[in-house]
Amino acid sequence: MMGTVLRSLFVATATLLSTPALAHSGHEVSGLLAGVMHPLLGWDHLLVMLAVGVWAVRQPHADALALPFTFVLMMVAGALSAMAGWQLPATEVLIAVSVIALGGVLVWAPQLSFSLTLTVVASFAFFHGQAHGAELPQAASAGLYVLGFALMTLLLHLGGMALAGRLQERLWPWLGLGMSGAGVLALL
Repeated sequence: MMGTVLRSLFVATATLLSTPALAHSGHEVSGLLAGVMHPLLGWDHLLVMLAVGVWAVRQPHADALALPFTFVLMMVAGALSAMAGWQLPATEVLIAVSVIALGGVLVWAPQLSFSLTLTVVASFAFFHGQAHGAELPQAASAGLYVLGFALMTLLLHLGGMALAGRLQERLWPWLGLGMSGAGVLALL
């Protein structure tokens, strides 16, 4: 099953990253590619999105997909608020804190209530969305840009879920320690 998930993740990513061949110069690539690439090029975004997938695996089976979908929806809300001109102060600091905190979740595996878990995930997603929205490329279609990073984020969450299934649970704390360390370095 995990092999199928990973194969599907690869095919979906390759499809999203492929661009049409254009015979004439001057054609712009839509915001879709910029949106797809944004979560992949920021190590902080990448780590958090994979960690949400790993954390989702720790939820009761019926609740596992609620974390990735909540993250994506709140990330889009954060992006739209930034595009509308409302920007949180210290967004990058809040993103670094999200890296540290989610790394800590992987280390200590706290048994939080599901509502608190969703609140934490939603808050962190909003910060990440703010950063995505603030970095909308000038010539890009906002709708396609949002679609691109939302789809890639969901794929990264699913990748984190697949990673959690492949790694032995005893390795998750080491992954979390490395992640938290990277977040601390980002703050420095």
